Amino acid sequence: MIGVNSIHSSGRNRSRSLCSVRSGRDSRDTDPFRYPRTPRSRSLKPLAFPDLLGKTQDAHQHRQNRKKKTLYSSIKNEKLQWTIDEEDLRTSFGELEGGGGAQQNDGEIYKSGFLVRKVHADPDGKRTPRGKRGWKSFYATLKGLVLYLQKDEFRVDRDLSEDDVKNSVSVHHSLAMRAADYSKRPNVFYLRTADWRVFLLQAPSAEQMQSWITRINVVAAMFSAPPFPAAIGSQKRFSRPLLPGSLTKLTQEEQVKCHEGRFRSVSSELAELSSEPDRKVKGRELEEHKLRQEYLEFEKTRYGTYAMLLRARLASGDEDLSAFEARLFDDGGLQRAHSSPTLPLEPEKKSRGNKTSRSLKVSSCSSAEAGRKKNGEKPQEEVA
Repeated sequence: MIGVNSIHSSGRNRSRSLCSVRSGRDSRDTDPFRYPRTPRSRSLKPLAFPDLLGKTQDAHQHRQNRKKKTLYSSIKNEKLQWTIDEEDLRTSFGELEGGGGAQQNDGEIYKSGFLVRKVHADPDGKRTPRGKRGWKSFYATLKGLVLYLQKDEFRVDRDLSEDDVKNSVSVHHSLAMRAADYSKRPNVFYLRTADWRVFLLQAPSAEQMQSWITRINVVAAMFSAPPFPAAIGSQKRFSRPLLPGSLTKLTQEEQVKCHEGRFRSVSSELAELSSEPDRKVKGRELEEHKLRQEYLEFEKTRYGTYAMLLRARLASGDEDLSAFEARLFDDGGLQRAHSSPTLPLEPEKKSRGNKTSRSLKVSSCSSAEAGRKKNGEKPQEEVA
């Protein structure tokens, strides 16, 4: 026999199930104490879904984000332009039109001829790999501050190829020196560039070798801009300063004084470095000392050569480099004076093979020395 309680209980259960099916509501809503509500996950907080709240929360922040994205995309598509002072712009154009500084004709060719090239050192003086050191013949053209090395003769109406641009060498702040310690080939001279790349170049004759050395050094002395100021930092590691590749804005007289000032400054730094008290220096500090001394010795030779050549060119009054070069050879070379810095002439040292020293301490073989050897005279003593 079925009791009353069982009937009521079954009816209540059936009605609850029907209600839940028809209305689609969970039974937890009808009995919250029997079925407690589970806490909502933190990932479902309203800040993560502002659209569900009618975009009323953090609306200002979202507007700022959209504005930042718009600005970022506009700057990415169109780069910002640096501000230009109109007064400086007019002054620079006035200097170019007036010819106040040393002007260089981009189409002017200072020398051309055949040279055989060998890459001796990569940028920063790193030794070139053995497979890339071979000798290659080129037709060289010194046009402005660039030495073009091409397979065929240079022509103005022909565009430069990719190989021509790759083989070209910028000669700003460079120095050409006779390779006195290289005995495998005759008439070879070094060319060290501003980034400390080193090339071995062979000329057809001794006269052509000396002509190339003179032309490269004179052009570099005439148009190389003054160096940037030295960087200031807390690092003790030595690093060579950057040299600008732009043309100088100084006159030729100011350029000579600038080279002479740099020569005196580098000479004093080298003297201070040499007069430091002797102490046991090891490891990294010893390597830094050698690099600094090597750099100062090279800069002293470079600026001294620049100053002597420019001073002699101004004294001769010859605008044409061919006439200036002929006068140098005819007069027996440069006349050393108290106003121009002097360079020590090192005696030639024989070396086995082509093993060159790291600092490339070769005699600069200036035009004066070449002229004296040609006339059979003895080398002139240094003037104090």
